[in-house]
Amino acid sequence: MTPHLKEHRVIITGACGAIGFALSKRLAEAGAMVIGLDRAGSQETFAADVKGSRLYIGDLLNIAFLTNAFQEASKFGSVTAVLHLAGQSDANQCEVDPPLAYRQNVILTANVLEASIKHRISRFIFPSTAYVYGTEYQEKIKEDFPVLPWGVYSLTKLSSETIIKSYVNLGSINADILRISNTYGPSWKRNTILGDMISQAEGNSKIILRNLRVVRDFIYMDDVIEAFMRLIVAERPGCHTLNLSTGQGTSAGELASLFCDIWGLPQEAVESPADPKATASWLVLDNQALYGRLGWRPSISTREGLKKILAILKEQRKICQNEK
Repeated sequence: MTPHLKEHRVIITGACGAIGFALSKRLAEAGAMVIGLDRAGSQETFAADVKGSRLYIGDLLNIAFLTNAFQEASKFGSVTAVLHLAGQSDANQCEVDPPLAYRQNVILTANVLEASIKHRISRFIFPSTAYVYGTEYQEKIKEDFPVLPWGVYSLTKLSSETIIKSYVNLGSINADILRISNTYGPSWKRNTILGDMISQAEGNSKIILRNLRVVRDFIYMDDVIEAFMRLIVAERPGCHTLNLSTGQGTSAGELASLFCDIWGLPQEAVESPADPKATASWLVLDNQALYGRLGWRPSISTREGLKKILAILKEQRKICQNEK
């Protein structure tokens, strides 16, 4: 059961992002007051959809803005936790401009930590990525496995993790770091496996994927949000790293097969050019530590998650057609 969060006040950076906005709504529904921070967004829309909330728009890398927003938040009472979701989440954009990615993901994390400590907030929750482990393991990855990051995005996340652990070691704050597997949901991205499938299916009757042997641990956005909700009321002293995943691997080929079945395409619609260099890349996380902490595991299957997304897409199409 989702915890009741009446009397809790939570700061969310990146509150207008896909996960941040959905999480803000869920928190408000559970009785919490949400203080959102983002660089862009509508205060009116946020206030209408996230009842009893406040949204502050500005450059989060600007120390003056960040300090002022935290000061305003403190006027509403003691803040339970800071959920730091802001940053550059597009791995491709991180590769295009690594210095900017470093500022947006690493420097910003340090700034938000400083603001949290200055305003005597004792709890910090941070979403990292499964990709800090790399894709070389061929078994379920536990939190104590050595990290083998590849790419700028995973390096910035790992750097942020290190900074968080350093602050915790100083005794300034308690923190939870969630290493999250491949997240998917209604706000899908075009540069992902699922995003490619949806884009191609909407435009034609074929789905062409580079490598059907890639295996990933797909977790639906609602389960990610549920984990954040439960973690807020499950504080423990120190710094804890937890894998947030389903613990189940699904290959790109299996995902495409499920997608075709739900979308109504024949299985023959899936094609993959012959590539002798294509390898069975594997990234599946063990979630036993998460279960031990929360007594909960993600419950939305890949099939169920795909059905939810495609139902939303069909409803959006119907609305667009009615507006014409």
